[in-house]
Parts: sequence; structure tokens; C-alpha cells
Amino acid sequence: MVEGMHMRFLEQPVCQQIMDGATIETSLFWRDDNTSILCKCRPDIRRNDGVLVDLKTCADASYNEFRKAIVNYNYDKQAAFYLDGASEALGRKFDQFIFICIEKREPYDIAIYHINNAVVDVGRELYKKSLRKYKRHLVTGEVGYPTEIQTMDMAAYGFSYEDR
Repeated sequence: MVEGMHMRFLEQPVCQQIMDGATIETSLFWRDDNTSILCKCRPDIRRNDGVLVDLKTCADASYNEFRKAIVNYNYDKQAAFYLDGASEALGRKFDQFIFICIEKREPYDIAIYHINNAVVDVGRELYKKSLRKYKRHLVTGEVGYPTEIQTMDMAAYGFSYEDR
């Protein structure tokens, strides 16, 4: 399976263009300005033109399924965290994030998605909230979920009735 996925990746001209001159899997470290927490990211692919790329394997790389995966697996949060982290760690602007999605079954179809600024902005709010929560835990020892009853809003999931 891995060999098949790799061969498919190598056959894809856009994947080769993305890889051209890129740095592969290097760890980057920085301290978050707001919380002073030491952070780390490890982009799969880091290009010199301000683009970070992450490879994702998936059962279904279609647009709607990957859109759901962004919400379910916090890929928006990852994109913003990596862009901000690379910018801080390397002292230059990284402002574009791309996911290369490779399906796990033959014919190992590939879809490539550029994450727009609106998605990154939501992800940024989410990762900053997570860092604040972690900092609060470090200071107070507080953990867990709210104990009061909460109202569930499906719009927060990111889909309208028309999408379902």
C-alpha cells in the first residue's frame, strides 16, 4: 500500500512541483508570545516561498469528505499553528498552507487543497484558545469540561442544511 501511494505521489506533476527545492520534515521550535509556552511543529514540506505542505492519508480525498476531516481532526488548527510557528521560528513569513491528500486504497487518488485565509483564521483562534487552556492548566491544575448544561449548535460544525 505504501509503495503504491508513493508511486502515485511521484507520478503527480503538481506534487513534484511542490517538492522542488523544498525542505522535508524538520522540527521548528518557538515560544508563544502570549503564554510563553515552548512550541514545536514539524511540517512535512517547507518551501522557500512561504508555503507549508502536509501530507494526509485518507479513505476519501474528495472535497466534501476532506472538508469534514478539517473540522473532525482540527486540520485548520494545525495549519494556523504551523504557519505561525514557522514564521516565528525562522523569522520570515509563511502564509500559505497546502494539504496533499492520498487515498489509502487503489488507485491511491490524490487531491490537493490550498487552505484559505478564513480557514486559517479560525484555526488560529482555536490553537490560541488551546494554548490558553493549557497555560491555565499549568497554573491552576484545572482540567475537564464545563459542568453546566450546554446548548448544542450544529452550525458550529461548519455545515448548513444545504451541505448535508
